[in-house]
Amino acid sequence: MTNRNIEPFALLSTTENWLFIAWWRLRLEFRYFRLDRITRMNILTEKFEQHKITLQEYFDKYY
Repeated sequence: MTNRNIEPFALLSTTENWLFIAWWRLRLEFRYFRLDRITRMNILTEKFEQHKITLQEYFDKYY
C-alpha cells in the first residue's frame, strides 16, 4: 500500500475498469490509477493550477 499526492485530471471507463488519470506530484507526470485498487482517498483543501492540456491532447501525447 502506498500514499500518493495527485491532482485529478480525468475519469474514464474501459471495457474492464474505471481509470482515474491524475498528475503525480512526486514523479511530475501523468499516471492512471484503477479505481478498484484505491482503498482510501483524502480530499485536501489546497488548490492546484489547472493543467493546460485537454483529454484529447493527453491521448495524442501518451498513447
